[in-house]
Amino acid sequence: STRGASCDISFTKDGVTKTLGRKDVNSAGAVSWIWTPASIGLSPGSWTITATAQLGGTQASSQDPTNLEVSS
Repeated sequence: STRGASCDISFTKDGVTKTLGRKDVNSAGAVSWIWTPASIGLSPGSWTITATAQLGGTQASSQDPTNLEVSS
């Protein structure tokens, strides 16, 4: 069950981290955001993407093998 779980997506480049902000998982077990690179302050370049889920005292993260490439 994912009841009570939350998730956040972070983007990291050159020691700078930006996040979409933690959201609670819905009753279908999903979470979504509406965003653009500019809306969260991503500068041009290659950003590492990490998803972090939390349920109770347990937290797990996974890094996407493909970076987000933000063009200028």
